[in-house]
Amino acid sequence: GAGKTEGSMDAGNLLKPAGLALDAEMNVYVADSKLRNVMVYDSLGLFQRAVGSPEDLERPTGVAVSRDGERIYIIDRAHNESDQHRVVVYDKAGKKLQVIGTRGGENGQFNVPLQGTVAADGTLYVLDAGNFRVQAFGGVGREFGNFARPRGIAVDDEGNIYVSDASFNNFQIYNPDGQLLLAIGKGGTESNPGRYGLLSGIAVDETGRVYVADQLFNKVEV
Repeated sequence: GAGKTEGSMDAGNLLKPAGLALDAEMNVYVADSKLRNVMVYDSLGLFQRAVGSPEDLERPTGVAVSRDGERIYIIDRAHNESDQHRVVVYDKAGKKLQVIGTRGGENGQFNVPLQGTVAADGTLYVLDAGNFRVQAFGGVGREFGNFARPRGIAVDDEGNIYVSDASFNNFQIYNPDGQLLLAIGKGGTESNPGRYGLLSGIAVDETGRVYVADQLFNKVEV
């Protein structure tokens, strides 16, 4: 990662990281809404390459990657007045393959898409926050959810989907068919287990542990 990028910034420096993802080799993909790309680092944190560019991306806030790293999905939240609310798909080498969606409320359209995640079977799930739903792409297209302010999304090895909600201050677990299995947590004025002030990001590890970030109480709960 030696050398300088345009504007003489050190290569690999982030300006406004907004979302991240990992592939099976533990490479780290970071969506940067100011650089308007995704920065890729290896498992040691060494900068590898940038994917996407300001020509293709207005305001990327999320990234999702297939386990093998062959497909990189950049979620472009764009600007409020823009029609470019969409997902831009790249291959491993950074070649742009396709664009999914445009602004709107129909199936396959987005209104403020924030984050995404890819299941083991390759299904892409996109947190379509302004439409208060999650949409699934690949296999059977479907949508599900009862959300007020969805903020984060994750998927486990069984294909269950986890969505955090900053208004309900809970996270909801769905099976791959979109049926709600469980809702965990509620709002609270004090930081107790399962009591949240402002839920944000969510992640699941391979042992099935769930990690949630709370921006009001400044905690990560497992």
